[in-house]
Amino acid sequence: MRLKVNRFVTTICGFTSMTPLNLNKQTMFALPLLLSLVFVSPALARGNDWTITDGMGEEIQVRNGFFGKKSAVVKDRLGNGFKKEKGIFGGTTTEASILGNGFKKKKGILGGSDISGSTIFGDTVQTKKGIFGRRTTTVDLSGSSKLIQSFFGPKQPARQLQPVTPSPDFAPTQSSAAFDSSLPTGGN
Repeated sequence: MRLKVNRFVTTICGFTSMTPLNLNKQTMFALPLLLSLVFVSPALARGNDWTITDGMGEEIQVRNGFFGKKSAVVKDRLGNGFKKEKGIFGGTTTEASILGNGFKKKKGILGGSDISGSTIFGDTVQTKKGIFGRRTTTVDLSGSSKLIQSFFGPKQPARQLQPVTPSPDFAPTQSSAAFDSSLPTGGN
């Protein structure tokens, strides 16, 4: 057995003698490194997809798909997170969200881009750039305006309920009087 191991080691290191090897420290370090690279490289042929999660809802995820598609996602249990993706043909998407506020940037293959942001109050800002360079921006501040209006808007007095009085045309009939007498009075 020792002869076979020595023969294997001598052929890898370039030695041709059949005598046991006297390995120095550098060769002893390089040999396991060389063997690990030889045997591990086929396992790395398809991308390194990995996911790390803990029991509390935090997650880190990296995916390297076929044909160059890549994505990286970091999320926590509150919904905060960051996501970055690269498409097959070079398009990229970046998203970030913190406590209900969000940001998204997307770049297409032909130079078009979309940028959008949103707040926890419901406000949104979107801008889109087309292929020919024309940019369109939309701003919606309805959430903040409702919030400001609730603080500084005109104060309306609270509506008070008016007592209900029966109309004079109401005359109890025999069936409604019998129904009223069957109800408990609430006293002793």
